[in-house]
Amino acid sequence: MLENRPALFTGNSSELISSEGMFPGIASIEKHHQEFLTTTPRYERFMTGESIEEWVGLLGVDVLSLGHPYATGDIAMQFAECNDRGGLVTSGTDKFTIFIASHIHDFGEIIDGVGGVGDISHDKKQENDRRQEEVVFQRVLERCVSNQVEALLYNQIYSNVVHGDKSKGLARQFNAIERIGYLLTAHQAFVGVNGQRIGNWRGLVGNVLSNQTGRLVDYTEEYPMVKNVLGVLRNDITTMFQETVGSVPAIDNEGSLSFDSQRLQRASDDWNNYLAA
Repeated sequence: MLENRPALFTGNSSELISSEGMFPGIASIEKHHQEFLTTTPRYERFMTGESIEEWVGLLGVDVLSLGHPYATGDIAMQFAECNDRGGLVTSGTDKFTIFIASHIHDFGEIIDGVGGVGDISHDKKQENDRRQEEVVFQRVLERCVSNQVEALLYNQIYSNVVHGDKSKGLARQFNAIERIGYLLTAHQAFVGVNGQRIGNWRGLVGNVLSNQTGRLVDYTEEYPMVKNVLGVLRNDITTMFQETVGSVPAIDNEGSLSFDSQRLQRASDDWNNYLAA
């Protein structure tokens, strides 16, 4: 059991945040931007004609803008619990912080009547995009979160954890949580549903593996959850590399290569070195 576990860590995160009495600001943001959040898919550059319903059906709720915070929140809770069992005990306050970070971290990607950058792939996102996200996040808070104490809490977590120094502390833990989420989505693209996969599954898988493997391998020395995930998916990850390394990356619907072949090869080398260690 978690030590000093806050009440919000007792159930599924979607049930918790949907309670307007507990987090009215988050509920207000979701309500105010419902159209964007419910009609905007993530990983859209890899879509090859799938409808949003098909996309979510094959990849899970994490690939819908509204579902992604809840999927990340569930990973965050598992991350904390697994790390606790592995001896890396996190305080109740820090568990609360990474949980809230999970639910607010992509609100800066919202596109409203003024503008916004939307969901940009990890390998394409630039520092200017992150600065624009911070501007949008502030605008969203000002419009939707009426309680100033709640707004200050979200603002501090966004600055210190979501966009904080990833070399240490909770910002580093949250970076690990996000990378686990990327890997799980790539794994879902690989395994599919009832024999069906998204059209450009190799592109999505190759892209995620090329950008996430090395850092996740590094995180196994720090976080029991990362080591556990890589252990459980060990055989599938090996096969994912076998089926993508050496393949010709498809041109995605943004007109660019789905992944960098050289970067993917380096990631494969990192993975094989990890297995051999």
